[in-house]
Amino acid sequence: MALGATAETVANANLAAATRALIIKGFKEQVLMKNPLLTKMLLASRVTWQGGTSIKQAVKYTDLSSLVQDYNPNDALTAERKTMFEQPWFDWRYAQVPLVYDIEEKLQNMSGGSDTQIFSLASVLSKAGLEALRIWLTKCAYEIPDSGSTQLASSDTRTTNPRFQSIIQALNHDATYARLSRATTVTNKWWQSASIADTYADQDTDIGWSINTVRQARQAIDLYSSGPQDLICLVGSVGHLALKREIESRHMYVNPGPLAKYGFDSFTIDGLEVVHDPYLRNSLVGNAHKWLLILNIKDWEFRLHPQRAFEVAPFTHQGNVPNGVDMWLSRIYLAGNLVCWKPSGSIWLSALT
Repeated sequence: MALGATAETVANANLAAATRALIIKGFKEQVLMKNPLLTKMLLASRVTWQGGTSIKQAVKYTDLSSLVQDYNPNDALTAERKTMFEQPWFDWRYAQVPLVYDIEEKLQNMSGGSDTQIFSLASVLSKAGLEALRIWLTKCAYEIPDSGSTQLASSDTRTTNPRFQSIIQALNHDATYARLSRATTVTNKWWQSASIADTYADQDTDIGWSINTVRQARQAIDLYSSGPQDLICLVGSVGHLALKREIESRHMYVNPGPLAKYGFDSFTIDGLEVVHDPYLRNSLVGNAHKWLLILNIKDWEFRLHPQRAFEVAPFTHQGNVPNGVDMWLSRIYLAGNLVCWKPSGSIWLSALT
């Protein structure tokens, strides 16, 4: 009995160690580098590992230009002050994926014999868990929690919607984001995402897919950007093909974008990398095939908590609990959030045709 128990414990520990090692080694290649947005963020050092009670950062929402004084030598000099900073904050969001194998899989793949080891449990479970997290993170990035700006606003809090926050929540006009409300040009205009007409009412305007539209969207970002940009344009297959057709019809020569060497289908327009994300299709997200997103990656952060950054729990036998099943359970844990510290540096057009 003692020898049997020891053998099972060792085998279980070996499987847990192998699974943990594969996940730690593979999360970068299998999760971050399989998603164009996360790949871009990783290359720009915008995937960060930091703790804390919440995710906070002071942001400058105005400048001192209104305090500049023209004066003559004998004039009294002004000494006004101006509030320049606001502190948006985000709470931690949590996710987990269970890894399970039962007694039959254990006997078939962990015992000695000539016809055993049908597959490697550690390899299969690790790949399945990482693939699940990749799909889930992509869905989170583009998710519209509910229809309408009111629901988008309420989903700003974890109690309403516990998912990692999306690009759409950050760039949707007139919706609360990071506890700051927004309303056209009246309330926190500086916290709105960019608008082509500067009205903050043209986000869902029917605009045609064209190089000119891309240029207009980029100019809207330029208006509120300071310093060098690190831009990426994300489109689905409809937009990608439409823009490519126009480029080819004009006999324009464009280089592949930097992400092309990582396996993504991309090209450049005026130096802006346009990347095809297969997830942006109507069957996965309603009307996502009409979306055009231009993001300044310097304003974005994918924050991971060091204590919950793809942490793998040991496999535990569930048959030891009352009414349990003869199977072993582990979990991959994740805590973090996808946040934007300057929505005005990015733009979302949602109705291109």
